[in-house]
Parts: sequence; structure tokens; C-alpha cells
Amino acid sequence: MKADMHKVGLVLASVIGGWHLVWSVLVLTGVGQVLYNFILWAHMIHLAITIGPFDPAASVTLILITTIFGYIAGCIAAAIWNRVHRDQHRASPIEQPANRLTLDPQLDGG
Repeated sequence: MKADMHKVGLVLASVIGGWHLVWSVLVLTGVGQVLYNFILWAHMIHLAITIGPFDPAASVTLILITTIFGYIAGCIAAAIWNRVHRDQHRASPIEQPANRLTLDPQLDGG
């Protein structure tokens, strides 16, 4: 199956950009620090990191850059997929229409 580079790019852009949109909302609502503390605790990691205050310019930059990166990464992934599976894109002899031979009735003895 051939991957559509644009569609795969849009999917990955949506996932990565969407994830960072959710993170920005978590920081905006003050839940980011609580979630981060929980994740570190659950992984038994002890770091003294403080999530800064919400910055709209930083948030928009983060979302745009990660969305663009996601799109590019998706296009590259689809291109690699298509390259690796290029032999499978060609129709196999089974999928190709059979050549129909018209038999001459005189040669058939008919």
C-alpha cells in the first residue's frame, strides 16, 4: 500500500502539534506543574524543575514549530515507507489483467 505523503504529514502534524497544544493549555491552567511532578514521581526521578508562567508567544511558537516539524517528519516517513515498499506498489502478475488470446476457429478444428 502506498502512503500519501500529504496525509501522513497532516496526521503527524496534528498529533505532535495537538500534543503541544494540550501542554500549553495545561501550563495556562496551572495543571502543567502538577502533572510534571506526578510524572517525575511515577518514574522515581528527583529533579527540581519548575514550570514557568504561561507565555502566549512561547506557546504559539512551540505549537507552530512542532506542527511544522510533525508535517515534515510525516512526509519523510511516508517517502521512506514508499521507497521501502516500492516493489509492492507494482501490480503483481495475479493483479494484472490476463492477455486474452483470440483463437482462430479454423485452427481449433472447428
